[in-house]
Amino acid sequence: MITDRPTAAGEARDVCIAIPARDEATELVGCLNAIAASRCSEPVVVLVFANNCSDTTADQALNWARRSAPEHLDLRVVEETLPAGKAHAGEARARAMTRAREHVGIDGVVLSTDADSRPAPGWVTDMIDALRGSDLVFGPVTRRPGAIDPRLSDYERLEQEALALQARILQPDGNPQAHQQLSGASLGVTAKAWDRLGGLPAQASGEDRAFAEIALETGMRVSQPQIAPVFTSWRLAGRASGGHAETLSARLAEPDPYGDARIMRLSELLSCAEILEGLAENGAGAWLMTYGIQPTALSPCATPWRVSTCLRPDSSTGAAALRMSEIKAMLPELRRLTSGEQPTGLQEACS
Repeated sequence: MITDRPTAAGEARDVCIAIPARDEATELVGCLNAIAASRCSEPVVVLVFANNCSDTTADQALNWARRSAPEHLDLRVVEETLPAGKAHAGEARARAMTRAREHVGIDGVVLSTDADSRPAPGWVTDMIDALRGSDLVFGPVTRRPGAIDPRLSDYERLEQEALALQARILQPDGNPQAHQQLSGASLGVTAKAWDRLGGLPAQASGEDRAFAEIALETGMRVSQPQIAPVFTSWRLAGRASGGHAETLSARLAEPDPYGDARIMRLSELLSCAEILEGLAENGAGAWLMTYGIQPTALSPCATPWRVSTCLRPDSSTGAAALRMSEIKAMLPELRRLTSGEQPTGLQEACS
């Protein structure tokens, strides 16, 4: 069943914010209030994609629109029941952003956040500004205040440092101010880029990272600027399978959980850096056989993740991810290798 319950009718706008929401009656209004408090003065459409809800998520959104929505904000509510095999976080975001794209013109932008998130007041404006120079933007995501297991914050700090150090080695000419997060809770894409890419990959999880990889391999401009953040929850009981809560909960279930799959072993990292440099200078060729990679497996626009997938074929399943203890043990060597340099971020693979 699909129902579209707009609060107003109008022509295409320049900005539409997609919010996938499943059983978010208690969280959604907080997200909408945060967006309404944005310093953005131009007209904005907010599309709530209420999927597979058993609570009053859609009604809460509509009641908020009648009572609290500012004049420049047009709320749309889409209700849809996804089939069992597709009722996961990745599919919900993909469909939410697809519907959001319908509300903006060809020169517009689509933003995405989550119902349990709270965008900072400058988030909408900052994302729009960043998209003037990029095709795809990932803003920083931080945690809302609250009691959490300290292991989770420790793991997150560990991963972010390792990713930042790794980026210095892989892309020494990258943006020194970029962060290392790729989260759908703070995602923006131009309508033109969305159309060219054919939308968000509808996979169970990791759809945001996969979207970045596809964009980079297409030669698009992907940025991770230090702009107004989105504050999200630490909750361990998610609403949709494949969501971030599932990841956090799994980490607490193990004494030494796996870390971010993008983090490479040192030997693999150094090989990846050599391969990226070779691709930039010579393109793909027989020289890749030295690394056990077929020349046709990589393009000159190959991303670090694509190269690492070729170096460790099981990486796409997460089987090659490092344990947190392994990442921690590797940090001193990463720090030594990058001593005196500034951190870099994800940049376009091709210029």
